[in-house]
This record gives sequence, C-alpha cells and structure tokens, in this order.
Amino acid sequence: MVYRNVNASVQLEDKLIIDSDEESGIPPEFFQELVRKVEEEPALEVAFQRAIETLSRRLSTMEMCDIYKPYLYVRIPPFDD
Repeated sequence: MVYRNVNASVQLEDKLIIDSDEESGIPPEFFQELVRKVEEEPALEVAFQRAIETLSRRLSTMEMCDIYKPYLYVRIPPFDD
C-alpha cells in the first residue's frame, strides 16, 4: 500500500466522522491496517494528524444546536502496539 498524497486527509477527516457501521464509513479492520502501515508510510501519520486537527477546528466553532456528536465519537486505533 503506497500513499503519495498527504492531502488525502481532506477526504479522511470527512470519513472519520461517519460511523464504521455505515456503508460509507471506514471499516475497523481497514483502519487497523492503516495504523499498522504508519511506520512504513510516514505520510499516513501526517494525514491522520491533519485530519484530526481539522476536525478539532471544526468542532471548536460549533454551537450546542449544531450536529457535533459525530466529532465526539471519532475512534482511531492507537498508533503504538
């Protein structure tokens, strides 16, 4: 698996807030495989970092009446074993 485009985080951040049980969500098994590949592909870690930073910025601008719950339930497996 080769990841050349670090700007893929633009799409990743939108996928992270979709529940993994939904059709357009990221399956947990695929997620875990990506995390295992971080050491081989440093661009993956950068993509995750940028995606989480963007989600954090979005959440910080939301109000109680906004749909903020998907941002609170983003689940990413730990990067270290």
